[in-house]
Amino acid sequence: MTKAREKSRKSKKGKQALIGRVKKAVKKSRRQLDDDVRFRKEIRRTIKFLEEIQAKINHGPAAPKRAAQAPATSVAARKANAAKPRRRAAAKAGKK
Repeated sequence: MTKAREKSRKSKKGKQALIGRVKKAVKKSRRQLDDDVRFRKEIRRTIKFLEEIQAKINHGPAAPKRAAQAPATSVAARKANAAKPRRRAAAKAGKK
């Protein structure tokens, strides 16, 4: 019977070791999932924060000042406008 007892002890130890390794792997994967969930929540918060800032910039008290300013033109558009004769300058030249 001692051989049978030793064999059953070894099989129990092997089973317990396997169960321990499985539990450890499950625990590790849960931690990784928790980290992933935390990361996603942080990303969502950051996106909301950036959207709020963008909304404040676009619709804040400085918005009317921007609307009153002339729209920015490209360099090519400015050069094309500079080549055109001005009406006022032409009208003044005609009066003299």
